[in-house]
Amino acid sequence: MNSFSVALAVLLIGFVYFILGTRSATAARQSGSRLHSLPHHYGLYAGMMASLPALFALVVLAIGDDIVFNTLALDFVPDAVKAADNYKEVIVLAQIANVVAGINFGEQPQWVNDAAVAWLGWADTSRLIKTMVAIGLAAGGGFLATRQLAPDFRSRNAVERIIMFILGASSVIAILTTIGIVFSVVFESMRFFALVPVSEFLFGLTWNPQF
Repeated sequence: MNSFSVALAVLLIGFVYFILGTRSATAARQSGSRLHSLPHHYGLYAGMMASLPALFALVVLAIGDDIVFNTLALDFVPDAVKAADNYKEVIVLAQIANVVAGINFGEQPQWVNDAAVAWLGWADTSRLIKTMVAIGLAAGGGFLATRQLAPDFRSRNAVERIIMFILGASSVIAILTTIGIVFSVVFESMRFFALVPVSEFLFGLTWNPQF
């Protein structure tokens, strides 16, 4: 299963636990138990605990794929190629990625083909691991959450804490992203104006596409 299919499966499991949690709370209320929260809060808690940790793990594993695969793929590059003056890791990885995607510009060196074959094997293993981890976390998280759903369980408070955590984490990510963009622009501008004087860039009469 690809990451999108796994994410859909996780959301489906979360929805199932939402239904189970809501029905369990409704049945408890109908039997005379006094609930701390509304029935759908119990369902939301179960659904969130089933889906959110699994989705987070899926995102982390998906991001880690490229880092790990790139590192492993570079091991296939011969020392003679690495020692060349025009050696660029980005170009080498692009060559391998093109072969993996089935895009071939002429005949590729054997080490590129070997790296591409290995990459496909790593991708298959990664998909299996991501599927097992995500589905396992979703099923296990939902099961543990439903075990907590007693009538006196403060599910509304728990759901609110989860939502506040998500909003806080989103805010932190947005702030860090903005800071990263600002620093990137500043550093690249400093590098550029170290090569091109500001006066020449603003008032020069020579058109240069590098500007």
